[in-house]
This record gives sequence, structure tokens and C-alpha cells, in this order.
Amino acid sequence: MRRARWPRRIAPWLLLLSLGCWSTRAPEPGDRDRVVRVDHLVPFGLALPEGATEFERLKREVWFDGSVYVEYEFEAPEELGLPYVFSMAERHPSPVDACLSFRAGNVGTSLAGVDVEVRNEIFQYGDRSRFALFVDEGQPFGFVYSMCRDKVAFTVMVGGFYLEDPDSARALLLPILRDLHSLR
Repeated sequence: MRRARWPRRIAPWLLLLSLGCWSTRAPEPGDRDRVVRVDHLVPFGLALPEGATEFERLKREVWFDGSVYVEYEFEAPEELGLPYVFSMAERHPSPVDACLSFRAGNVGTSLAGVDVEVRNEIFQYGDRSRFALFVDEGQPFGFVYSMCRDKVAFTVMVGGFYLEDPDSARALLLPILRDLHSLR
């Protein structure tokens, strides 16, 4: 009899514990600089209308294991003809966790049903990385870059705008990637 009541007693506590596994917090100073934002694409030819930043979203999450995620998304109405931008910087408790996140992101990209052309010759950085172009009927229409280095993982996905010049990719990504160690 005592054994049968145990699950009912512990269930509410397990529910509370699971709800506390992560928390969304206000972005901290510097978080906007740890992700690729739509305005970062302007030097590479994107015409960004005034007021476009109203379509941005930036959030910070802290997980029960101490992992920190900073996530940026730019999604404007389709009629504006602006690219979609998603970028995420993550700090994990261990390098293994960071590279697991990197691998999971690559699996997610493959399952999305979008054709990708891996082009690592465009840009590489970190312990492991992958640069790929999104293609439709052989024509690029966006790119994805992801990497892990030490305890940090990073991803950027852009649809509707792409870079295939190594110098441009390096100029866009290196300043952000070199500063990721400061994410806490």
C-alpha cells in the first residue's frame, strides 16, 4: 500500500522540477553582439529599410545544467522581401555537450526538407564546423553555418540572402565567433 502512494506523492514535485529546468531571461548587455543579426548583412549588399528592427526577437535562456542560449530571429512579412535570419550562441558545461548540440543542429537542418550543398571551403572555424548553401533547382537562396569550439556552439541560418565568397563569410562570422568565449 505504501508503495502505491509513492508515485502520486512524488509526481507534483517532479512536475515542478521539470518546469524549473530552464528559464527565459532578459537579454544581457552584449548578447546582441554574440549572434548574427539582419543588420550585419548590410555591408554585404542587403538593403535594410528603416524600422526593420521591429521584426527582431532576441532572447536568453538558462538551463538547469548551467547552459546558456542566446537566440536571435528576424522574420519580416514576406511582402517586404527581406531575408529570414536565425542565429543562436550557446555555452555548455562541457565541450562534448557543445559538439552534441552542433551535431543535433546539423541533423535538424537535414530533416527540414531543404536541399543543402555543403561548402566547407567557404568558411571553417572551431573544433568542428559546417558551412552549407540552401539551394533550390541548383540556385543558392540562403546559407547555414554551425560550429562547436570548446564549450561553445553557434548556428546561423539565413534564407533569402546568401554568401559564397570566403572573404565575406570570414568578415561576417569571425568577429562574432572570436568573442563567444565571453558568453556566460
